[in-house]
Amino acid sequence: VQSLEKSLNYSVNLLYYYNDTLYISTIGSESTDTNGLYKQLNSLLVYNVDASAFSINQPKGIDQGFINSLEINPRNDNLLVGGSMRINQTVNTCKGFCSFDKDTSLWENPINSTALGKDVDIDEIYYIKYIGYDQLLLSGNLTIDDESGVFGLFNLKTSDISLVKELNIDSLPNDERIEKFAVIDKNNHTLVDDSYNFTSVIAITSSKIIYFDGESWSQLNEDGDNDQINDFQILP
Repeated sequence: VQSLEKSLNYSVNLLYYYNDTLYISTIGSESTDTNGLYKQLNSLLVYNVDASAFSINQPKGIDQGFINSLEINPRNDNLLVGGSMRINQTVNTCKGFCSFDKDTSLWENPINSTALGKDVDIDEIYYIKYIGYDQLLLSGNLTIDDESGVFGLFNLKTSDISLVKELNIDSLPNDERIEKFAVIDKNNHTLVDDSYNFTSVIAITSSKIIYFDGESWSQLNEDGDNDQINDFQILP
């Protein structure tokens, strides 16, 4: 990948590759004058791998916050973005959970809350992951119709979002953010009456490994409150 401009101080926090396109989430700052002052410049960069060059039309910079997680919407090839970002455009605004259209270089709000008659407030999304072709499981700080929760379910077909009540229970640690999760028993998280029956989910915070057995959450590293956990992988 060609070098970024020297006037920019960047660090890359996420990479996502799809269909000859590399999406690069950055955290950084930009030089604003000769006195060495910098302004925050967190953004998403689009790199065309086939052409070995950055795309001519780049996304609008992020006004506040940064990106935590990326996935592709297979219905339209738009990029689904979760984080603490705030994006204000003339036409569309979004925060926490946004969609980026590579063809128009515009950000959109993927949740059709007005048509659904819901009051949706997403302060931040920590992690997003598919659990079916049209279903995304989200972890974050979500409020829907004055009810708050950590886990939400987003339907790409209907643009609807709802809280996953069976996962948002008292045994779920609410003092730390759920950085990543995995649904282990995929054959059993079936859709019944518009809700999933989750029987086996593992997740991590910055210091805890927690497990949902279908009824309650428990901490697997009981003596690990001083641990620092960055990632995990489920082995086949």
